[in-house]
Amino acid sequence: MASACSRLEPSSERTAAASTSIPDALALELPDEITGSVLRLALVRPGSWDPIAVSLADQGAVIVSDLLYDGLTETTADGRLVPALATEWTTSDDGLAWTFSLDAERTNAAAVRSSFERLRANAPASAAAGLLSSVARIDAVDDATVRFVLSSPNAGFAWVVSGLPFSIVDDGGAPTGRYRLVADDAEHALLTNGDGEDALSVAIAWVSDDATAEADAASGAVDGAVVPVDSSERAVREVGLAPSARSIVRFFVLDPASTALADLRVRQALLTAVDRSTLLDQLSSPAFALDGIVAPTVAGFQGDPCGAPCAFDPDRARALVAEVGVVPTIRVGFTTPHEAELAANIVEQLGVVGVTAEAVELATGQLATAIDGTPVDMFPYGWVAPAGSVDAIVPPLLSSTSTANPLGSISPDVDQLLATAMVTTADTERWALLAAAHQQALASAVLLPVAAAENRFVVSPAFRGVVTRADGSIEIRSLP
Repeated sequence: MASACSRLEPSSERTAAASTSIPDALALELPDEITGSVLRLALVRPGSWDPIAVSLADQGAVIVSDLLYDGLTETTADGRLVPALATEWTTSDDGLAWTFSLDAERTNAAAVRSSFERLRANAPASAAAGLLSSVARIDAVDDATVRFVLSSPNAGFAWVVSGLPFSIVDDGGAPTGRYRLVADDAEHALLTNGDGEDALSVAIAWVSDDATAEADAASGAVDGAVVPVDSSERAVREVGLAPSARSIVRFFVLDPASTALADLRVRQALLTAVDRSTLLDQLSSPAFALDGIVAPTVAGFQGDPCGAPCAFDPDRARALVAEVGVVPTIRVGFTTPHEAELAANIVEQLGVVGVTAEAVELATGQLATAIDGTPVDMFPYGWVAPAGSVDAIVPPLLSSTSTANPLGSISPDVDQLLATAMVTTADTERWALLAAAHQQALASAVLLPVAAAENRFVVSPAFRGVVTRADGSIEIRSLP
Protein backbone atom coordinates (compact mmCIF):
# COMPACT_ATOMS: atom_id res chain seq x y z
CA MET A 1 0.00 0.00 0.00
CA ALA A 2 1.28 3.43 -0.90
CA SER A 3 2.49 5.63 1.90
CA ALA A 4 -0.35 8.08 1.25
CA CYS A 5 -2.71 5.57 2.83
CA SER A 6 -1.08 5.92 6.21
CA ARG A 7 -1.86 9.56 6.78
CA LEU A 8 -4.90 11.78 6.56
CA GLU A 9 -3.54 14.61 4.43
CA PRO A 10 -3.29 14.15 0.65
CA SER A 11 0.14 13.13 -0.53
CA SER A 12 2.17 15.71 -2.44
CA GLU A 13 4.68 13.11 -3.61
CA ARG A 14 4.51 10.81 -6.60
CA THR A 15 4.05 7.17 -5.65
CA ALA A 16 7.30 5.42 -6.47
CA ALA A 17 5.90 2.06 -7.58
CA ALA A 18 5.66 2.22 -11.36
CA SER A 19 3.15 -0.62 -11.43
CA THR A 20 0.57 1.52 -9.68
CA SER A 21 1.25 4.93 -11.22
CA ILE A 22 -1.06 6.61 -13.71
CA PRO A 23 0.95 8.04 -16.62
CA ASP A 24 -2.16 9.71 -18.00
CA ALA A 25 -5.44 9.31 -16.12
CA LEU A 26 -7.45 10.95 -18.87
CA ALA A 27 -6.15 8.46 -21.42
CA LEU A 28 -6.68 5.68 -18.87
CA GLU A 29 -3.29 4.04 -19.25
CA LEU A 30 -3.93 2.06 -16.10
CA PRO A 31 -1.83 -0.66 -14.47
CA ASP A 32 -2.21 -4.14 -15.94
CA GLU A 33 -3.71 -5.51 -12.73
CA ILE A 34 -6.71 -3.15 -13.03
CA THR A 35 -8.96 -5.52 -14.95
CA GLY A 36 -12.46 -4.33 -13.98
CA SER A 37 -14.41 -1.23 -14.86
CA VAL A 38 -12.92 2.18 -14.12
CA LEU A 39 -14.80 5.36 -13.25
CA ARG A 40 -12.78 8.38 -14.38
CA LEU A 41 -13.38 11.57 -12.40
CA ALA A 42 -12.08 15.12 -12.61
CA LEU A 43 -11.98 16.82 -9.20
CA VAL A 44 -10.26 19.74 -7.53
CA ARG A 45 -7.76 18.22 -5.11
CA PRO A 46 -9.10 18.47 -1.52
CA GLY A 47 -7.01 20.20 1.10
CA SER A 48 -7.72 17.17 3.30
CA TRP A 49 -9.70 13.97 3.16
CA ASP A 50 -9.72 13.49 6.91
CA PRO A 51 -13.43 12.83 7.62
CA ILE A 52 -13.60 15.34 10.48
CA ALA A 53 -11.67 18.03 8.59
CA VAL A 54 -13.62 17.86 5.32
CA SER A 55 -16.15 20.61 4.77
CA LEU A 56 -19.43 18.90 3.96
CA ALA A 57 -20.13 21.76 1.54
CA ASP A 58 -17.06 20.73 -0.54
CA GLN A 59 -18.57 17.99 -2.66
CA GLY A 60 -15.31 16.84 -4.24
CA ALA A 61 -13.73 16.37 -0.82
CA VAL A 62 -16.84 14.53 0.40
CA ILE A 63 -16.65 12.12 -2.55
CA VAL A 64 -12.99 11.26 -1.98
CA SER A 65 -13.23 10.99 1.80
CA ASP A 66 -16.34 8.81 1.59
CA LEU A 67 -14.61 6.38 -0.78
CA LEU A 68 -11.65 6.03 1.57
CA TYR A 69 -13.39 5.91 4.95
CA ASP A 70 -16.45 4.05 6.22
CA GLY A 71 -18.60 4.52 9.28
CA LEU A 72 -20.38 1.96 11.39
CA THR A 73 -23.46 2.27 9.20
CA GLU A 74 -24.30 3.83 5.86
CA THR A 75 -27.35 5.59 4.44
CA THR A 76 -28.03 4.68 0.82
CA ALA A 77 -29.17 7.08 -1.88
CA ASP A 78 -32.66 5.59 -1.73
CA GLY A 79 -32.94 6.11 2.03
CA ARG A 80 -32.03 2.74 3.57
CA LEU A 81 -29.75 2.14 6.53
CA VAL A 82 -27.23 -0.62 5.79
CA PRO A 83 -24.18 -2.09 7.55
CA ALA A 84 -20.75 -0.66 6.82
CA LEU A 85 -18.02 -1.41 9.38
CA ALA A 86 -20.66 -2.75 11.75
CA THR A 87 -22.19 -6.07 10.76
CA GLU A 88 -25.16 -5.66 13.11
CA TRP A 89 -26.34 -3.52 16.03
CA THR A 90 -28.78 -3.68 18.91
CA THR A 91 -30.20 -1.22 21.41
CA SER A 92 -31.32 -1.69 24.99
CA ASP A 93 -35.00 -1.51 25.92
CA ASP A 94 -34.54 1.94 27.44
CA GLY A 95 -32.70 3.22 24.35
CA LEU A 96 -29.63 4.21 26.37
CA ALA A 97 -27.16 1.63 25.10
CA TRP A 98 -26.24 0.85 21.49
CA THR A 99 -24.02 -2.15 20.79
CA PHE A 100 -22.32 -2.60 17.41
CA SER A 101 -20.70 -5.84 16.21
CA LEU A 102 -17.77 -4.98 13.95
CA ASP A 103 -16.29 -6.46 10.79
CA ALA A 104 -13.11 -7.65 12.48
CA GLU A 105 -11.20 -7.79 9.18
CA ARG A 106 -11.68 -4.07 8.61
CA THR A 107 -11.61 -2.38 12.02
CA ASN A 108 -11.70 -2.91 15.77
CA ALA A 109 -13.33 -1.44 18.87
CA ALA A 110 -10.27 0.60 19.82
CA ALA A 111 -10.26 2.37 16.43
CA VAL A 112 -13.98 3.08 16.71
CA ARG A 113 -13.65 4.55 20.18
CA SER A 114 -10.60 6.66 19.29
CA SER A 115 -12.30 7.98 16.13
CA PHE A 116 -15.36 9.15 18.04
CA GLU A 117 -13.27 10.64 20.82
CA ARG A 118 -11.16 12.44 18.22
CA LEU A 119 -14.31 13.91 16.65
CA ARG A 120 -15.55 15.16 20.00
CA ALA A 121 -12.16 16.59 20.95
CA ASN A 122 -11.29 18.29 17.67
CA ALA A 123 -14.66 19.59 16.51
CA PRO A 124 -16.61 20.54 19.64
CA ALA A 125 -18.67 23.17 17.84
CA SER A 126 -19.48 21.11 14.73
CA ALA A 127 -22.94 19.78 13.96
CA ALA A 128 -21.59 16.23 14.02
CA ALA A 129 -19.92 16.59 17.39
CA GLY A 130 -23.08 18.20 18.74
CA LEU A 131 -25.04 15.08 17.87
CA LEU A 132 -22.71 13.13 20.18
CA SER A 133 -23.52 15.29 23.19
CA SER A 134 -25.71 12.55 24.64
CA VAL A 135 -22.91 9.95 24.45
CA ALA A 136 -21.81 9.48 28.05
CA ARG A 137 -19.37 6.63 27.48
CA ILE A 138 -17.92 4.46 24.70
CA ASP A 139 -16.93 0.95 25.79
CA ALA A 140 -14.74 -1.49 23.88
CA VAL A 141 -16.53 -4.68 24.97
CA ASP A 142 -14.00 -6.75 23.04
CA ASP A 143 -11.99 -6.25 19.85
CA ALA A 144 -15.05 -6.76 17.65
CA THR A 145 -17.73 -5.11 19.81
CA VAL A 146 -18.26 -1.51 20.84
CA ARG A 147 -21.02 -0.07 23.02
CA PHE A 148 -22.22 3.53 23.20
CA VAL A 149 -23.88 4.47 26.49
CA LEU A 150 -26.14 7.52 26.16
CA SER A 151 -27.32 9.95 28.82
CA SER A 152 -30.69 10.27 27.07
CA PRO A 153 -32.44 8.01 24.55
CA ASN A 154 -31.86 8.42 20.84
CA ALA A 155 -33.78 5.87 18.81
CA GLY A 156 -32.22 7.17 15.60
CA PHE A 157 -28.61 6.81 16.78
CA ALA A 158 -27.69 4.19 14.15
CA TRP A 159 -28.86 6.62 11.45
CA VAL A 160 -27.01 9.56 12.96
CA VAL A 161 -23.62 7.78 12.93
CA SER A 162 -24.00 6.89 9.24
CA GLY A 163 -22.73 10.36 8.27
CA LEU A 164 -19.26 11.04 6.87
CA PRO A 165 -17.92 12.90 9.96
CA PHE A 166 -18.51 9.71 12.00
CA SER A 167 -16.26 7.63 9.73
CA ILE A 168 -13.74 5.39 11.42
CA VAL A 169 -10.03 6.12 10.98
CA ASP A 170 -7.69 3.24 11.74
CA ASP A 171 -4.30 3.51 13.41
CA GLY A 172 -2.01 5.93 11.60
CA GLY A 173 -4.91 7.40 9.62
CA ALA A 174 -5.28 4.36 7.35
CA PRO A 175 -8.53 4.23 5.36
CA THR A 176 -11.28 1.88 6.51
CA GLY A 177 -13.46 2.03 3.38
CA ARG A 178 -13.70 -0.47 0.55
CA TYR A 179 -11.34 1.67 -1.51
CA ARG A 180 -7.58 1.95 -1.17
CA LEU A 181 -5.46 4.79 -2.49
CA VAL A 182 -2.80 2.91 -4.47
CA ALA A 183 -1.42 5.87 -6.42
CA ASP A 184 -1.41 9.59 -5.75
CA ASP A 185 0.59 12.50 -7.10
CA ALA A 186 0.01 16.13 -7.94
CA GLU A 187 -1.93 15.26 -11.10
CA HIS A 188 -3.63 11.91 -10.58
CA ALA A 189 -4.90 9.39 -8.07
CA LEU A 190 -6.08 5.83 -8.33
CA LEU A 191 -8.40 4.12 -5.88
CA THR A 192 -9.04 0.40 -6.13
CA ASN A 193 -11.91 -1.53 -4.60
CA GLY A 194 -11.16 -4.45 -2.28
CA ASP A 195 -14.30 -6.36 -3.25
CA GLY A 196 -12.60 -8.29 -6.05
CA GLU A 197 -10.61 -7.88 -9.23
CA ASP A 198 -13.70 -6.99 -11.29
CA ALA A 199 -14.91 -4.32 -8.86
CA LEU A 200 -15.02 -0.72 -10.00
CA SER A 201 -11.81 1.29 -9.64
CA VAL A 202 -11.79 5.09 -9.52
CA ALA A 203 -9.20 7.13 -11.43
CA ILE A 204 -9.08 10.82 -10.52
CA ALA A 205 -7.49 13.63 -12.50
CA TRP A 206 -6.76 16.51 -10.11
CA VAL A 207 -7.74 19.74 -11.86
CA SER A 208 -7.32 23.39 -10.98
CA ASP A 209 -11.00 24.31 -10.81
CA ASP A 210 -14.52 23.02 -11.37
CA ALA A 211 -14.75 24.67 -14.78
CA THR A 212 -11.86 22.52 -16.00
CA ALA A 213 -13.56 19.47 -14.51
CA GLU A 214 -16.76 20.29 -16.38
CA ALA A 215 -14.86 20.73 -19.66
CA ASP A 216 -13.16 17.36 -19.20
CA ALA A 217 -16.52 15.69 -18.57
CA ALA A 218 -18.15 17.41 -21.55
CA SER A 219 -15.36 16.27 -23.86
CA GLY A 220 -15.59 12.67 -22.66
CA ALA A 221 -12.09 12.74 -21.21
CA VAL A 222 -13.60 11.70 -17.87
CA ASP A 223 -16.88 10.07 -16.88
CA GLY A 224 -17.85 12.35 -14.02
CA ALA A 225 -17.03 15.66 -12.36
CA VAL A 226 -18.11 18.22 -9.78
CA VAL A 227 -19.12 21.22 -11.90
CA PRO A 228 -19.20 24.95 -11.11
CA VAL A 229 -22.07 26.31 -9.04
CA ASP A 230 -23.48 28.32 -11.95
CA SER A 231 -23.36 25.73 -14.70
CA SER A 232 -25.59 22.82 -13.69
CA GLU A 233 -28.01 23.28 -16.58
CA ARG A 234 -25.18 23.43 -19.08
CA ALA A 235 -23.53 20.40 -17.47
CA VAL A 236 -26.76 18.42 -17.75
CA ARG A 237 -26.89 19.17 -21.48
CA GLU A 238 -23.21 18.34 -21.98
CA VAL A 239 -22.88 15.29 -19.74
CA GLY A 240 -26.40 13.99 -19.43
CA LEU A 241 -27.60 13.37 -15.87
CA ALA A 242 -29.49 15.97 -13.85
CA PRO A 243 -28.40 16.97 -10.34
CA SER A 244 -30.55 16.52 -7.25
CA ALA A 245 -30.92 18.31 -3.91
CA ARG A 246 -28.30 17.98 -1.18
CA SER A 247 -28.88 18.07 2.57
CA ILE A 248 -27.58 21.64 2.85
CA VAL A 249 -30.47 23.99 3.59
CA ARG A 250 -31.01 27.72 3.96
CA PHE A 251 -33.85 29.39 5.85
CA PHE A 252 -34.65 32.57 7.72
CA VAL A 253 -35.39 32.46 11.42
CA LEU A 254 -38.29 34.60 12.61
CA ASP A 255 -37.02 35.03 16.13
CA PRO A 256 -39.82 34.01 18.53
CA ALA A 257 -38.08 36.02 21.27
CA SER A 258 -38.41 39.25 19.27
CA THR A 259 -40.98 41.66 20.67
CA ALA A 260 -41.78 42.81 17.13
CA LEU A 261 -42.72 39.23 16.23
CA ALA A 262 -44.47 38.28 19.46
CA ASP A 263 -47.87 38.25 17.75
CA LEU A 264 -48.34 35.04 15.70
CA ARG A 265 -50.36 37.02 13.16
CA VAL A 266 -47.33 39.20 12.40
CA ARG A 267 -45.14 36.16 11.77
CA GLN A 268 -47.85 34.62 9.59
CA ALA A 269 -48.10 37.85 7.62
CA LEU A 270 -44.34 37.86 6.99
CA LEU A 271 -44.38 34.29 5.71
CA THR A 272 -47.30 34.77 3.36
CA ALA A 273 -45.97 38.13 2.12
CA VAL A 274 -42.76 36.67 0.70
CA ASP A 275 -42.70 34.93 -2.65
CA ARG A 276 -39.94 32.48 -1.78
CA SER A 277 -39.34 31.53 -5.41
CA THR A 278 -37.87 35.01 -5.98
CA LEU A 279 -35.34 34.44 -3.21
CA LEU A 280 -33.66 31.70 -5.24
CA ASP A 281 -32.31 34.30 -7.67
CA GLN A 282 -30.27 35.87 -4.86
CA LEU A 283 -28.57 32.65 -3.75
CA SER A 284 -24.89 32.11 -4.49
CA SER A 285 -25.63 28.93 -6.48
CA PRO A 286 -28.56 27.12 -8.10
CA ALA A 287 -30.79 25.52 -5.50
CA PHE A 288 -34.05 23.68 -4.94
CA ALA A 289 -36.94 25.56 -3.35
CA LEU A 290 -37.99 24.13 0.01
CA ASP A 291 -41.16 24.11 2.08
CA GLY A 292 -39.26 23.23 5.25
CA ILE A 293 -35.81 22.48 6.64
CA VAL A 294 -35.41 18.94 5.23
CA ALA A 295 -34.13 18.31 1.70
CA PRO A 296 -36.17 15.80 -0.35
CA THR A 297 -33.18 13.44 -0.70
CA VAL A 298 -32.97 12.85 3.07
CA ALA A 299 -34.22 9.56 4.54
CA GLY A 300 -37.52 10.17 6.33
CA PHE A 301 -38.44 13.24 4.25
CA GLN A 302 -42.17 13.93 4.06
CA GLY A 303 -43.39 16.31 1.38
CA ASP A 304 -45.08 19.70 1.71
CA PRO A 305 -44.64 20.05 5.48
CA CYS A 306 -45.55 23.72 5.57
CA GLY A 307 -48.59 23.90 3.32
CA ALA A 308 -50.85 26.97 3.73
CA PRO A 309 -48.73 28.75 6.40
CA CYS A 310 -45.90 29.14 3.88
CA ALA A 311 -47.99 29.70 0.74
CA PHE A 312 -47.41 33.04 -0.97
CA ASP A 313 -50.61 34.99 -0.39
CA PRO A 314 -50.13 38.79 -0.23
CA ASP A 315 -53.87 39.39 0.21
CA ARG A 316 -53.87 37.25 3.37
CA ALA A 317 -50.74 39.05 4.55
CA ARG A 318 -52.44 42.45 4.12
CA ALA A 319 -55.49 41.22 6.01
CA LEU A 320 -53.37 40.01 8.90
CA VAL A 321 -51.47 43.31 9.01
CA ALA A 322 -54.77 45.23 9.07
CA GLU A 323 -56.04 42.99 11.86
CA VAL A 324 -52.94 43.61 13.99
CA GLY A 325 -53.03 47.36 13.40
CA VAL A 326 -49.55 48.67 14.09
CA VAL A 327 -46.66 46.41 13.13
CA PRO A 328 -43.24 47.52 14.42
CA THR A 329 -40.40 47.95 11.93
CA ILE A 330 -38.98 44.52 11.12
CA ARG A 331 -35.19 44.27 11.10
CA VAL A 332 -33.89 41.68 8.61
CA GLY A 333 -30.28 40.64 9.30
CA PHE A 334 -27.59 39.57 6.85
CA THR A 335 -23.84 38.88 6.93
CA THR A 336 -22.76 38.22 3.30
CA PRO A 337 -23.41 40.02 -0.02
CA HIS A 338 -25.76 37.25 -1.14
CA GLU A 339 -27.63 37.43 2.15
CA ALA A 340 -27.83 41.20 1.68
CA GLU A 341 -29.67 40.61 -1.61
CA LEU A 342 -31.99 38.15 0.12
CA ALA A 343 -32.69 40.67 2.89
CA ALA A 344 -33.34 43.49 0.42
CA ASN A 345 -35.79 41.27 -1.48
CA ILE A 346 -37.66 40.43 1.74
CA VAL A 347 -37.75 44.11 2.81
CA GLU A 348 -39.23 45.07 -0.57
CA GLN A 349 -41.91 42.37 -0.46
CA LEU A 350 -42.91 43.22 3.11
CA GLY A 351 -43.39 46.82 2.06
CA VAL A 352 -45.92 45.71 -0.57
CA VAL A 353 -48.22 44.36 2.16
CA GLY A 354 -47.81 47.38 4.44
CA VAL A 355 -44.98 46.23 6.72
CA THR A 356 -42.04 48.57 7.21
CA ALA A 357 -38.74 46.68 7.27
CA GLU A 358 -35.04 47.41 7.06
CA ALA A 359 -31.97 45.32 6.23
CA VAL A 360 -29.36 45.27 9.00
CA GLU A 361 -25.80 44.09 8.42
CA LEU A 362 -24.42 41.79 11.10
CA ALA A 363 -20.80 40.89 11.72
CA THR A 364 -20.28 37.14 11.63
CA GLY A 365 -19.86 37.03 15.39
CA GLN A 366 -23.14 38.86 15.92
CA LEU A 367 -25.13 35.89 14.63
CA ALA A 368 -24.87 34.28 18.06
CA THR A 369 -26.40 37.44 19.52
CA ALA A 370 -29.15 37.32 16.92
CA ILE A 371 -29.95 33.77 17.99
CA ASP A 372 -30.50 35.12 21.52
CA GLY A 373 -33.14 37.49 20.22
CA THR A 374 -31.23 40.65 19.29
CA PRO A 375 -30.34 42.80 17.42
CA VAL A 376 -32.61 41.70 14.52
CA ASP A 377 -36.02 40.09 14.14
CA MET A 378 -35.20 37.87 11.16
CA PHE A 379 -31.86 36.41 10.21
CA PRO A 380 -30.53 33.82 7.72
CA TYR A 381 -29.41 30.41 8.90
CA GLY A 382 -27.70 27.55 7.09
CA TRP A 383 -27.51 23.91 8.09
CA VAL A 384 -25.32 21.18 6.63
CA ALA A 385 -26.76 17.88 7.84
CA PRO A 386 -23.99 15.63 9.22
CA ALA A 387 -25.98 12.52 8.20
CA GLY A 388 -28.60 11.75 5.56
CA SER A 389 -31.58 11.16 7.85
CA VAL A 390 -34.18 13.40 9.49
CA ASP A 391 -32.78 12.08 12.79
CA ALA A 392 -29.75 14.32 12.19
CA ILE A 393 -31.79 17.38 11.19
CA VAL A 394 -35.12 17.84 12.96
CA PRO A 395 -34.12 17.16 16.61
CA PRO A 396 -30.96 19.31 16.62
CA LEU A 397 -32.65 22.23 14.86
CA LEU A 398 -35.97 22.21 16.70
CA SER A 399 -35.37 20.86 20.21
CA SER A 400 -35.29 23.58 22.86
CA THR A 401 -32.35 21.81 24.55
CA SER A 402 -30.17 21.54 21.42
CA THR A 403 -27.12 23.78 21.08
CA ALA A 404 -27.69 23.89 17.30
CA ASN A 405 -31.23 25.22 17.61
CA PRO A 406 -31.36 28.89 16.46
CA LEU A 407 -34.97 29.29 17.60
CA GLY A 408 -34.92 28.66 21.34
CA SER A 409 -38.09 27.13 22.72
CA ILE A 410 -40.71 26.89 19.97
CA SER A 411 -43.55 25.25 21.88
CA PRO A 412 -44.16 22.49 24.44
CA ASP A 413 -45.92 20.52 21.69
CA VAL A 414 -42.79 20.47 19.53
CA ASP A 415 -40.61 19.36 22.45
CA GLN A 416 -43.09 16.62 23.39
CA LEU A 417 -43.20 15.26 19.84
CA LEU A 418 -39.41 15.21 19.71
CA ALA A 419 -39.14 13.50 23.10
CA THR A 420 -41.56 10.79 21.99
CA ALA A 421 -39.68 10.34 18.73
CA MET A 422 -36.40 9.79 20.56
CA VAL A 423 -37.79 6.65 22.23
CA THR A 424 -39.67 5.31 19.20
CA THR A 425 -37.57 2.54 17.65
CA ALA A 426 -39.62 1.87 14.49
CA ASP A 427 -38.19 4.17 11.80
CA THR A 428 -41.46 4.98 10.04
CA GLU A 429 -43.22 5.77 13.32
CA ARG A 430 -40.32 7.88 14.60
CA TRP A 431 -40.08 9.78 11.31
CA ALA A 432 -43.82 10.48 11.43
CA LEU A 433 -43.35 12.05 14.86
CA LEU A 434 -40.40 14.10 13.60
CA ALA A 435 -42.51 15.20 10.63
CA ALA A 436 -45.26 16.28 13.03
CA ALA A 437 -42.74 18.30 15.08
CA HIS A 438 -41.41 19.85 11.86
CA GLN A 439 -44.93 20.73 10.74
CA GLN A 440 -45.81 22.20 14.15
CA ALA A 441 -42.72 24.43 14.05
CA LEU A 442 -43.64 25.65 10.58
CA ALA A 443 -47.24 26.28 11.67
CA SER A 444 -45.80 28.42 14.47
CA ALA A 445 -44.39 30.67 11.73
CA VAL A 446 -40.87 30.79 13.15
CA LEU A 447 -39.15 29.67 9.95
CA LEU A 448 -39.11 31.06 6.42
CA PRO A 449 -37.82 28.14 4.31
CA VAL A 450 -35.69 29.11 1.33
CA ALA A 451 -33.76 26.37 -0.44
CA ALA A 452 -31.64 23.23 -0.47
CA ALA A 453 -28.26 23.25 -2.19
CA GLU A 454 -27.90 21.55 -5.53
CA ASN A 455 -25.78 18.46 -6.02
CA ARG A 456 -23.04 19.42 -8.48
CA PHE A 457 -21.75 15.97 -9.41
CA VAL A 458 -22.63 14.92 -12.95
CA VAL A 459 -21.78 11.59 -14.53
CA SER A 460 -22.02 10.07 -17.99
CA PRO A 461 -25.20 8.10 -18.77
CA ALA A 462 -22.92 5.07 -19.21
CA PHE A 463 -22.56 5.15 -15.41
CA ARG A 464 -26.23 5.39 -14.47
CA GLY A 465 -25.45 2.99 -11.63
CA VAL A 466 -23.40 5.75 -9.97
CA VAL A 467 -25.78 7.94 -7.95
CA THR A 468 -25.36 10.64 -5.32
CA ARG A 469 -26.44 10.47 -1.70
CA ALA A 470 -27.95 13.34 0.26
CA ASP A 471 -24.52 14.42 1.55
CA GLY A 472 -23.07 14.60 -1.97
CA SER A 473 -21.01 11.41 -1.83
CA ILE A 474 -21.46 8.81 -4.55
CA GLU A 475 -22.95 5.34 -4.34
CA ILE A 476 -22.06 2.69 -6.91
CA ARG A 477 -25.12 0.48 -7.45
CA SER A 478 -24.02 -1.30 -10.62
CA LEU A 479 -21.20 -1.37 -13.14
CA PRO A 480 -21.58 -0.18 -16.74
